[in-house]
Amino acid sequence: MQILEPFLLQRKQFNPFQKNDMGTKKDFSTDSNYLDWLVNEPHIKQSKRQQEIQDHQIRNLVLEEVRFLQRIQRISPKLYPLAHKQIELQEWLPSIDKKQIAWVDRLTWRPTGVSDFRRIEPILVQVNKQHTVQSFNIWGEESTKLLVDNEPLILHWNIIKTLVSSAPNDGTVGRQLYFLVVDKNTKTYLGIICISSSLFDLKSLHDEIGWDRNTVHKPKSKMRNVANGQTIVATRFFGELLRGGKLLALLCTSKEVAEAWEENYGDKLVSLHTTSLYGDSEGTQYDHLDPYLYKLPAHPTQPIKPRNHIYKQLVHWMRTRYPEEYWKHFYKKNPAGNLMRDNKTRAILRCYKFLGIAESEFATNEKRGVYNSFLYKNAKDYLCDRISVEELNPADHFKTVAELTELWRFGKYGDTTRRKKDDVEWLNKIPKTDTERRQKRIKRIDRGIQEQQFVKGVVDRMSKSATNLAEMKKQGKYEKVDWYLGIEKLSWDEIEKKFFDQQMQNQKKSQVLSTSDPESGMNQNLKTV
Repeated sequence: MQILEPFLLQRKQFNPFQKNDMGTKKDFSTDSNYLDWLVNEPHIKQSKRQQEIQDHQIRNLVLEEVRFLQRIQRISPKLYPLAHKQIELQEWLPSIDKKQIAWVDRLTWRPTGVSDFRRIEPILVQVNKQHTVQSFNIWGEESTKLLVDNEPLILHWNIIKTLVSSAPNDGTVGRQLYFLVVDKNTKTYLGIICISSSLFDLKSLHDEIGWDRNTVHKPKSKMRNVANGQTIVATRFFGELLRGGKLLALLCTSKEVAEAWEENYGDKLVSLHTTSLYGDSEGTQYDHLDPYLYKLPAHPTQPIKPRNHIYKQLVHWMRTRYPEEYWKHFYKKNPAGNLMRDNKTRAILRCYKFLGIAESEFATNEKRGVYNSFLYKNAKDYLCDRISVEELNPADHFKTVAELTELWRFGKYGDTTRRKKDDVEWLNKIPKTDTERRQKRIKRIDRGIQEQQFVKGVVDRMSKSATNLAEMKKQGKYEKVDWYLGIEKLSWDEIEKKFFDQQMQNQKKSQVLSTSDPESGMNQNLKTV
């Protein structure tokens, strides 16, 4: 695909009140902030015919892109983000010091034995924390300075997000708390978390709370007391072997995260939600964590988003042809001083509309699962202004990092292989002479114990399977981190074959490790914990 060449006939400082070559007065806004921005923007002068040619070129370019992405999304939802990842790495890697990537590789958690899960102690390290300090000039006048940690931790966070997560590292607008999750004992990285401002258009959550559209958008709304788990990514070995994604999801609901939110922004955090990356079907790292995270009705179908090199051309076209719309999406700030939420998606949809691209052309078949956690029993009352902050009553599942880690290790059954009284009574209903039926029931009971024991159950099943940890270590499976580094050099056909085949192999592997849902690790809720 050729890069779209803009018609740069003449660049000059733009006067929004002057007439153009067609003799008609240019459209202009009464918004003074927009006009101030526009005056300093270079103006691209085009005739009507040139505009029509440019519109036709960008429309054909975008249609070709979305049809390609729709095709691969239909093959597998997990291939779609890889198309974005390929372009992202091609643009990102030249700017990154390879020594930093090697450093993150060395600091990535690796397994040493089947009892690793017993020794893991996660700590949340906030990597974008700012500090306000007092200072005095030579005349003794007092002022304050804002200092930001200069350690490379935020760079390490971004390396993990870019190379481990299949989702693009697009960042987010509004409030953002970035955490590296580090194992206290081995000083290695278990994963990353970003807690950001709540999503504005999450209808299922707003219905659950009792909000309408006006409530969400009014000034000083309780949206500031709700957060989004925008990034929840375990490092590769920790996620694959020990359900690391589930631990990180649980940690998002921890008291430590809520305290960091209040410390940084001055608002009590009473609810946290997140959305799944690959549709709303069972099998995500957020399933079966009720009540810590429980499932809501799915988020509506998401639009196909063009890859970054096409997106840049689309936005450039928007800036040229619809400057006020461009300004609203990327420069205009609300009364709180923040840019438009989810501005990239909104800008893309606006451009599709301007180009006359029908929704059927860019719609996907995949909805996104929505998962929520109320950290207080009466959170809904507070969010709907029926009680004061002093009346909030903590939920039973609102726990510390240490308590949630213990839950992740052993689930609600605990650190034991002994059958409970109810299980024994159920087994004894079968006569001892009926050996075949008793053996089937014993297997069913033991499998249920493993599923309720969460990670301990996963490890127990793994140690008995053909893919046990010791054998995989002998084969050198954990010497090198398996991340997305390298796909920037592959053709799309090579990427499609490699990762589609890998997906099929992972499904077979999951069937060996567990007879239950391969991602959940358990088939029952945690309500009794």
